[in-house]
Amino acid sequence: MERENQRVAMSKRLLKEGLLRMLENQELDKVNVSALCRESGINRATFYRHYTCPRDVLLDLERDIVRELGRNLKRPTSHEEAKLYLEEICTNLYDHKDLLRILIKCKTDEDLAGLLDELSQRIWDLRDEVVQIRLLDQDSLRLISTFLYTGAYYLLRQWLTEEIPKTPKEVAQLLYGAILIRTPLGENN
Repeated sequence: MERENQRVAMSKRLLKEGLLRMLENQELDKVNVSALCRESGINRATFYRHYTCPRDVLLDLERDIVRELGRNLKRPTSHEEAKLYLEEICTNLYDHKDLLRILIKCKTDEDLAGLLDELSQRIWDLRDEVVQIRLLDQDSLRLISTFLYTGAYYLLRQWLTEEIPKTPKEVAQLLYGAILIRTPLGENN
C-alpha cells in the first residue's frame, strides 16, 4: 500500500510539473491530455486514474498551496503575533509566486475559491487582535469582513503578479497597517 501511495504521488507530481512547463508557453485551454502525458512521461490511463482534464491538475496545484498556507499557522493572540502571522503568510505566498502567477493567469477569481477562502480565513484570524469587532454593529461587521477578504486578496495578487519589489515583511506591514481598525467609524476611545 505504501508503494502504491508513493507511485500515485510521483505520477501526480510529474503531471503537475509537466503542466507548469507547458503553461509557460501556452494557454491552459490549449493543453490537451495527450500532450500533457507526453510532457510528463505518464501514460493516459494513469492520467485518467487521477484527473479528468488538465484543469483538474491545476486545481490540485491550488489545493497544495491552500494546504501549505494553512499548515503550522497558529492564530495570533497579540498585535506582535498578528504582524508575524501576516509575514509568514506573505513569505509562503512569495515562495510560491511563480505557481500563483500561473494560477491567477489561468483561472478566474471565482475559480480560485479555495485559495481565496483560505486567505480569507487567515486574514479573518486577525480579527480579535487587529479589528475590535465587538464594537461594530452587524452591517459594519459585514462591510469590514468584505474589506478584509477582498482587499487583502487584491493587494497580494497585485504584489505577486506585477512583481512589485517589496519583501514579504514589507507587504505584511502594509497589510497590517491597512487592516488596523481599532475604533468603529473613526471614533477615538
